Amino acid sequence: MGTTKELILEEAFNFFGDSRNVDFSLSQLAEKVGISKPAIYRHFSSKGALVEEMRNHFMNLIADRFDEGRRISEEGGIPFFKAIFINAVEFFVSHPELISYFIVQFSYDCNFSDLCRHVVSKKCSECGVEISGVHKNSEIFFCSTAILFFIKVREGMLRGAVGCGDFPEKLWNFLNGGFASFAREGDVLFPVPIDDGRRKELLELCRIDANVFPDEDRIFTALASVIRRDGLPNVTVEKIASELGMAKSSLYFYFDNKNHMVRKLIDREFQVLVELVRENSIEARNFSEFIYISMHTELNYFLCRPSLLPICGWILRTSSEDSGEKEIEVMNVWEKRMHMTGECDKIDLGFRFLPELISYWSGLLPISLVFKNDEFGLREEELRGIVDEMFGFMQFGIK
Repeated sequence: MGTTKELILEEAFNFFGDSRNVDFSLSQLAEKVGISKPAIYRHFSSKGALVEEMRNHFMNLIADRFDEGRRISEEGGIPFFKAIFINAVEFFVSHPELISYFIVQFSYDCNFSDLCRHVVSKKCSECGVEISGVHKNSEIFFCSTAILFFIKVREGMLRGAVGCGDFPEKLWNFLNGGFASFAREGDVLFPVPIDDGRRKELLELCRIDANVFPDEDRIFTALASVIRRDGLPNVTVEKIASELGMAKSSLYFYFDNKNHMVRKLIDREFQVLVELVRENSIEARNFSEFIYISMHTELNYFLCRPSLLPICGWILRTSSEDSGEKEIEVMNVWEKRMHMTGECDKIDLGFRFLPELISYWSGLLPISLVFKNDEFGLREEELRGIVDEMFGFMQFGIK
């Protein structure tokens, strides 16, 4: 049994184990801990102080992964990054609420990513490992996104906590070798190199003419404006109605509640993306080109829809938990041409690797990249270069 302060922290993190939660009240927290609300103030002067302590505690946990990874590397003769990777996967599989916490903070706190990068940079420097340079940062971004995504997918596929088993090793092998490590030449998934000339053709194909791009829904624009101003947790139907200059009862005529509104508006917007991917992917000569086209079409789509960025936090929060129809519909574009299910069965992560997971994953990468580019400050061509690198990692691994 930990101290009362430790129990308060533990239960505060546990709120994020429910994917519907992005925040909590001190009254809710007190009830979960089994103490009175005033008792919390004996340990934390305010909710802000508690939130700050949670952030510091999480950063210490990240630092601990590096220390533990270095110990494992030195004692077991395992490469440093592999040791950290394995240790991080084992830890977060055992603490899924911390993944949800990370995604929420990553989505809504502009300083959180900077703190994480600072911790990672400091710990790598202590270990004598150089992580500067676009390529290495792309690799770290790719791996960290994959860890979060596949742990959440595994949790959903296996319906709850089932222990680690050999999942960390299997995931490392998959990311280290890419599709090339599972597929044989002649298989649909087997990577086909795309030469520079063909890449230029495909990039031109994926470009979106803003002049002919459909106007977005005015309710969606209002929703994005409120999220940008107040943050997603503080969005209300009343605020959206006020932004539109209309009565909230008018919105309830179309939507049951805020979450129903967000889901419906995003589905409507993503239908435009589905049509773009479907149209562009007709030109794909093989599955490698299909993934390449999908990733760059999504990148350009989000660059053309900056109002989507405030809502991307919600997308990132639910992308690995919602079995939405977009990914299945997009993958059907290719499955109608090639039988994919048997091919994906060759990818062994300890659960059935459905074809639509490829679309989830390849779509999550450009979404995450564009979402965080407010911090990175990269030009469009630099973003396309990073997407190219991550496409290569998917195909041939990070080795």
